[in-house]
Amino acid sequence: MTTIAITGATGQLGRLAIAALLARGISPIALARSPQKAADLGTEARTFDYTAPDAAALKGVDVLVLISSSDFDDRAGQH
Repeated sequence: MTTIAITGATGQLGRLAIAALLARGISPIALARSPQKAADLGTEARTFDYTAPDAAALKGVDVLVLISSSDFDDRAGQH
């Protein structure tokens, strides 16, 4: 089975993407700066920050869905 992780999981688009996958029986990994804020999503949550990416957060991930950062000062640098 393919493991999917979604960045920006606690934002509006991230929450919608996770809900859509869960509705299809797919349980993605929610990547967020504060995994506690993702506790209500009903899926595994891991700590992930665009400015300090941790390879451990991506362990076992086959597909990464990158939802754009809302930081207008260094969006390109974060991605």
